[in-house]
Amino acid sequence: MRYSLATVTEPTAAVVSPADIERYARLVDVSAEIDHITDLIAAATKQCERWSERQFVHATYRMQLPEFPACEEVYLPKPPLSSVTHVKYYDTANTLQTFTSSYYHVDTDSQPGRIVLALGQAWPATYERPDAVQLTFVAGYGAAGTSTPANVRLAVKMLVKTWYDNPDMYVVGAGVNELPANVMAILGGETIPVVL
Repeated sequence: MRYSLATVTEPTAAVVSPADIERYARLVDVSAEIDHITDLIAAATKQCERWSERQFVHATYRMQLPEFPACEEVYLPKPPLSSVTHVKYYDTANTLQTFTSSYYHVDTDSQPGRIVLALGQAWPATYERPDAVQLTFVAGYGAAGTSTPANVRLAVKMLVKTWYDNPDMYVVGAGVNELPANVMAILGGETIPVVL
């Protein structure tokens, strides 16, 4: 099913800190390069999230669909799912409504997480528009970077160190989203195909 995804709230914490990078990379003092290291952390985190199709630290997203699915569940991208803020939809009169939370269950244990209709419930009819259904949810392992699994933190540190040591690194023939083999190996257990 077609959908669009927008970030409502970015994470308020980083997966790792400049001090973590300083220790991992055995750098003497990163205080003079704190902005550069912080930028590398942010870029490495985004690249690892993109490759693994996950959200590491809590962020809020809004997923928009042209209609509710024909089945009883909606899978949400960016696992792991932490919570669903609300399910809204434009009714047949084109008025924004909130779908009552007792009409569905939130499954945060599945990977990816999902919203499942409660027994005896049905999705409401919607107005024909590309954003007829709006699902707002929080994804990520937790609000702090330390809530992220150790292998994910290690992969981010490895990628930051690789980029720090090789600022002009470019591999001819490598895809734009390709990561170094050691980082992909560390993240391998975190990749989950998203079924929507």
